[in-house]
Amino acid sequence: MRNAIGFGFLAGVSMALASSSSAQVVVPPFDAYYQLQVVGHPPLPNDLGGLAIRPTDPNRLLITSLAQTARAAVWSVGVIRDTDGHIVALDDEPPQFEFSGGGEVGGIYGSLVVMPNGTILFPTGGTNQVGEVLPGQSAPGLLIPVQPYGIAKYPSAIFLVPPSWCGAGTITILTADNSAGGQQQTFVNLVPTVSGYWLIDDGEPASSYPFTSTGVAPLPDTCATPELGRLVVTCENFAGLVTVVEPNGSPTSGGLLNWQTRRIFVSQILGPRGVTVDPVTNDLILVDRDPSLPQFADRIIAIRLVGGCRCGADADRNGRVEASDLALVLSQWGAECVEPGPDVNGDGVVDALDLAEVLAQWGRCPG
Repeated sequence: MRNAIGFGFLAGVSMALASSSSAQVVVPPFDAYYQLQVVGHPPLPNDLGGLAIRPTDPNRLLITSLAQTARAAVWSVGVIRDTDGHIVALDDEPPQFEFSGGGEVGGIYGSLVVMPNGTILFPTGGTNQVGEVLPGQSAPGLLIPVQPYGIAKYPSAIFLVPPSWCGAGTITILTADNSAGGQQQTFVNLVPTVSGYWLIDDGEPASSYPFTSTGVAPLPDTCATPELGRLVVTCENFAGLVTVVEPNGSPTSGGLLNWQTRRIFVSQILGPRGVTVDPVTNDLILVDRDPSLPQFADRIIAIRLVGGCRCGADADRNGRVEASDLALVLSQWGAECVEPGPDVNGDGVVDALDLAEVLAQWGRCPG
């Protein structure tokens, strides 16, 4: 009965706040591909922060509570999906504890990154570290100080560079130390160990950017239409904006962001904090934060993908899989770190697997 009452209360808050979400606007040209929807209010202590979904467990959403405090912890909440796989609500089962931030002052900031082996990385803003949690651990087993690697203080967000991008498999760390002459971004190489942890090898020199990002996530290449390009989504919490930025595309530092390309994605949002990409649908899932609202008002929002990614083999994005796509794949044969399109399956190289996908999807794209 207690769970039912709690869920009823949260549902009521959700309905009340859902009506206010009409003020939040997905701006052109992104409104042709995305729609915003309130998912629900997890029964966790504010402030909510970093999010993630493990590809091996897509029906549970990892959420940070009490972010930036010594009591920061990550919990998982069950999600309800519609027939197309989109997350539409949170279930009414109690959240499950996953791991703590280790009791460090500064806790867990705006990012949770699930590495290919299941290890989770997160920034600890107040202590200038990157924390790592192996599967099954209840607290970080490794905390790496970032400053010895030329990274500025107060790391606020990190993201893993996707397989098909320049610099694939490395991470980019964004920091929020204003005393350093503006926010900093650093592109860092990682080395896997037999224990499951990832060690920082070296990094590119830091460069400044003009906006504080508290969450960041790369959009999959299959969503990269000619109009949208290859994009990284950033949460500008203090500005009340979700923005997108293009990576610089360099083979040696492809994870660094070209802030000259910054565009507004969602405006008039109450305070985006953390963001992740749903591995099932490529929807964006984020925390919408407003500390002036009552308890349980921190909520989860989905920016639902409604078009533009339904036909990965359409390499030239013209609505059909045909000879022009075949020619584009063959023209980039063997290439790595290419523009979105020819690397159809997004594994980082143009090869026979991409050719097979083009042939298998030959004809008009669905929808």
